[in-house]
Amino acid sequence: MRKEQIDSIRYLASGAEVPISTSWTHSDYPDIVFADLGADPVLPDPVDTVLAVKLR
Repeated sequence: MRKEQIDSIRYLASGAEVPISTSWTHSDYPDIVFADLGADPVLPDPVDTVLAVKLR
C-alpha cells in the first residue's frame, strides 16, 4: 500500500493522529507505509496498541 492511499492513521484508544514516517531508513520499501511513533514512544497499551488506518 502506498502512502497516497492513506487518509489518516490514528490511535484507536485516543483518536490522536499518528504521522506517516518519512525516515530515510524506510525509503528502501516504497510499497510499505510505516507509522511514525516517535523516537521513544509511550504507547496507550504496552501489550495491545491498535492503530486505525483510514483509506482514501
